[in-house]
Amino acid sequence: MSIIAIVVLLMLAWFVLLPVVGGLIGFLFTVVAWGIAGWLVGQIMSGKGYSPLTNIALGLVGGIVGSIVLRALNLQGLGDLWIFGGIIVGVIGGVITVAVARLFNRNFAR
Repeated sequence: MSIIAIVVLLMLAWFVLLPVVGGLIGFLFTVVAWGIAGWLVGQIMSGKGYSPLTNIALGLVGGIVGSIVLRALNLQGLGDLWIFGGIIVGVIGGVITVAVARLFNRNFAR
């Protein structure tokens, strides 16, 4: 009887905790992708990169801008390539973001 109760509790924990843990892991992969995208933008646009927090922020903004631009060009399927697509979209948007910001402020992100 106690083994059945343990198995039922383990199954219940599995079904309850799996979506939570899976969501956290997905979020961590997303933050890593933003950091990589921001780092690549730093290498492309300044040659030396930025701080890790700036890389993540630039990757986040780049992902948003890149998604909007690629959707306007009807290329939104590029972001469906899981983590690599997210990095590519983030780099495209990040480069656009830094280039536009430099039009208004010459010293931005140098």
